[in-house]
Amino acid sequence: MCRISAIVLITVAALATLAPRMASAQQKPQPSFNELIAAGYEIKNVAFVPEYAVKTMGGEPDHPPLIVTLQKGASTAVCIYNAITWSNQSRASLESTTQCSTYPPW
Repeated sequence: MCRISAIVLITVAALATLAPRMASAQQKPQPSFNELIAAGYEIKNVAFVPEYAVKTMGGEPDHPPLIVTLQKGASTAVCIYNAITWSNQSRASLESTTQCSTYPPW
């Protein structure tokens, strides 16, 4: 249980650090999840953000997010979905250009 709490705290800290970059990166067209996979990115981690962490970050606990981390060489991508959207794997959500950000930018 302690390990899970540590992972959640690290994930929350990473989101807080990346949030300003993600906001500025949203001005440019971002790749979709499908484009990232087609470009050779690999899924490295899928982290579920628990309800108490969502409340702490001011989010909606009814739709807890999943953070999907992908990597290709030195480039990292982060895609954020709510749990329902990710489990449905709809074409629209996987082709949306608003879910993912890349570092360095795409």
